Amino acid sequence: TYGSDVFTHAMAGGSVTDWTLYDSHYTERFMGTPADNAAGYKSSSVLNHIDKYKGNLQIVHGIIDENVHLQNTIQLTSKLQDAKKDFEMMIYSGGRHGWGGNKGAHFQNLKTKYIYKHLLEKEVPAGMLR
Repeated sequence: TYGSDVFTHAMAGGSVTDWTLYDSHYTERFMGTPADNAAGYKSSSVLNHIDKYKGNLQIVHGIIDENVHLQNTIQLTSKLQDAKKDFEMMIYSGGRHGWGGNKGAHFQNLKTKYIYKHLLEKEVPAGMLR
């Protein structure tokens, strides 16, 4: 959203959308506290730039992500819906902040299909998907 004049497509996986929702020990090391840097927290939250959103966005999140809580994605999708913005979304049941096995293969295929469909505008070559 903030770089909407530069980027036309994006894939966001387990993304922080509001730094007040992230681990304070990590965040405050770089940004200070929300009380001391309210403007920094506000400007760095994608939630405050939804009006600039254009293009195509794929959102992916693991439902039990303990690193970046699902609340980040829920707040983002709510704001996008309220602003009548289109997006694609995939939630991985049992998924944490990254996944392997069948879900990992599904995620790789999802990304590949997105790139071919939206950026390359052609079919995925036979045998490329896992």
